[in-house]
Amino acid sequence: RAQVAHHSGLAPLARLVQQLGGAKGGACAPMDAAARFVNNERGVPSAKHALAGARDILAEQCARRADVKRVARELLEPQACFTARRKAEADLEEQYKTYWSFDAPMCRVRPYQYLAVQRGEAVGALAG
Repeated sequence: RAQVAHHSGLAPLARLVQQLGGAKGGACAPMDAAARFVNNERGVPSAKHALAGARDILAEQCARRADVKRVARELLEPQACFTARRKAEADLEEQYKTYWSFDAPMCRVRPYQYLAVQRGEAVGALAG
């Protein structure tokens, strides 16, 4: 989606939103700035769509930055929960019975548990 937004000419809007910090009511409100980028021929039918494209561009940029990923990981990891459930009428051999109703904090999930759930999902026995 970020590539489409780039091709639609929304990179300058993304830079502007990044500079302003997305603050409402400042020197230039984001919706007002986005209105200048509305262009049906480029696939940007409204200011709302323009802002969504700018967000996609910024999200892609953040996803490539190691420092942002590290901070996100540190903030989210303590709250993350690893869950697996049995799919209806699946796993009749009970090969994945241990994981039919599995919940654990992500920091406590062992590699073999993660891999077992992935195998169970691949054969259609479990849903993560």
